[in-house]
Amino acid sequence: MTSSQASSTSVEELELPLSAGFLRAEGISRSFRGVKALAEVTLEIPRGRITGLIGPNGAGKSTLVNILSGYERPDIGSVAMNNVDITRQTAHQKSRSGVARTFQHGHLFRSLSVLENVQVSALANGSGRRQAQRTAVGILDRLDLLPWGGLSAGHLPHGVERRLGVARALATAPEYLLLDEPAAGLNDGEMENFRNTIHSISADLNIGVLLIDHNMRLIFAASDYIYVLAGGQNVLQGDPDVVRSDEKLATSYLGTIASTLAKPTS
Repeated sequence: MTSSQASSTSVEELELPLSAGFLRAEGISRSFRGVKALAEVTLEIPRGRITGLIGPNGAGKSTLVNILSGYERPDIGSVAMNNVDITRQTAHQKSRSGVARTFQHGHLFRSLSVLENVQVSALANGSGRRQAQRTAVGILDRLDLLPWGGLSAGHLPHGVERRLGVARALATAPEYLLLDEPAAGLNDGEMENFRNTIHSISADLNIGVLLIDHNMRLIFAASDYIYVLAGGQNVLQGDPDVVRSDEKLATSYLGTIASTLAKPTS
C-alpha cells in the first residue's frame, strides 16, 4: 500500500494557523551496507501541530529523524523547510535554521546545572550571555523546571531529565521540534504532564512537533496527524481516527496494539 492509498485525509487538508509552514521529507531513501533502512518515505510536519510517527523497532524512525536533523544524509530524496531545500545542511546548520531535536539518551552536560544546560544551548544558537540566561529562565519556567535550576543534571529524576532535554532543544528557538521517544520510562502522571507540555509548546509557540514514541496512548492523545512506518516504508497515514480504525493493518505491522488503539485517551 502506498502512502497516497493509505489515507483519505492528507496533511494539507488540516486547518493550519496563518503563520503555517512545513518541514517536509520527500522520497527519502537510505541504506546501510546494502540494507535499506528507508525506502521513498515522505512526511510533512506543519507548524503549530503535533505529528506522530510510529512503527515497530527497525522501521526506520530514528534514521528519518537523523536525516531531518542533519545527523545523516539521504541517499535519495530531499528535506525542505518552509519550501527551502536544507537536505545538505549539517546538524549545526539545521539547528540554526530552526530544526531542533531531542535524543533517546539525553545528551546532557551532567556536570552542569539544569539552568546552565539550557544556557549552553541558547549560547550555541548565538545569544549573548544575558539573553541566554533570560531565555533559559523563561524556558525552565514554562516547563516547570525552575525548582531544579540549580541542581546538577547528573542527579535528576528520569522525568525531569526528559523535560530538560526538551528545554535544551527549545533554547535554540526552533520552528520545528523532533522528539525521539521523549516519554520512555515516564509514569502515568509524568506522561500526562508531558502531553500537556508538548501541546502548549506546539499551540502557544507555533512550533511543529514530530512525536516519536512507543506509547500508543500518548501518540493518539497528543497527535493531530499520524504516520506509520514499517520496513522503512510509509504504510499508513491520517488523523488519529483514520489510523485507529485500520486495526488490521496496524496490528499486522505493530503487533498487539489494536486494543490500545480502540481506547482513545480523553
